[in-house]
Amino acid sequence: QLVEFGTNGKDCMNDETIEFLSAYMELEQFNPAVAKNASIAAEGLCTYVRAMKFYHEASKVVKPKMEALAMAEGQMEGAVAALRAAEARLAACNQK
Repeated sequence: QLVEFGTNGKDCMNDETIEFLSAYMELEQFNPAVAKNASIAAEGLCTYVRAMKFYHEASKVVKPKMEALAMAEGQMEGAVAALRAAEARLAACNQK
């Protein structure tokens, strides 16, 4: 399930979850170097949580741009189809 979360779930994190994590992120002891003193697993978990918070913040900037890109690509496909139709009509007129 962790692999599935890494693939799909990372985009489902909401602001409330990040808000809950911020209390821990602000702690001076919540860093991989300190967590490593407890265990390697704690270090990994700390690193993972920090990365997910960073990913969430970055995705809030990138996601609207990706949506705008998808919309622009859709418009471009329509424009290319219209261009091809116009070029076909022009070629037909030039042959006459």
